[in-house]
Amino acid sequence: MMRAGAAKLYLQMSIQAASREQVLLTLYDTAIIEARMAATAIRNDDLDGRSEHIHRVSSTISELISALDHTVAPELCMQLLQLYLYMKRRLANADANLEAEAAEEVTGLLDDLRAAWRQAVAEIKNEE
Repeated sequence: MMRAGAAKLYLQMSIQAASREQVLLTLYDTAIIEARMAATAIRNDDLDGRSEHIHRVSSTISELISALDHTVAPELCMQLLQLYLYMKRRLANADANLEAEAAEEVTGLLDDLRAAWRQAVAEIKNEE
C-alpha cells in the first residue's frame, strides 16, 4: 500500500515538473495504449475491458481538446479539434458496434499525431 502511495506522489510530481510538450506527448502515449487495449478487448469479446479502455481513450482525447490554444494557431487548433471529434465518433462506433477496426483507426491517427508533435518538439529544442 505504501508503494502505491509513493508511486502516485512520484507521478504527480513528475507531471507538475513536466513541460507542456512532455505532458502533451504523455497524453498521446496514454491514448494510444488505451486505443490498442480497446481494440484487443473487442477482438477478445471482453465487454468490460472494451468499455473501460474506450472510456479512457475518449477521456484522454478530451484532455487533448482542452489543451488546444486557439489564440496561438486558430486554424491548426480547429483542424485538430475536428480530428479529435472524429476520433471520438469512431470510438463510439467501436463501442456500440464492436468494431475493433475503428479503435485501430484511432490508434493510427494518434500515432501519426504523436510522431508529428515529437518531431516539432525536437525541432524547437534544436533551434534553442
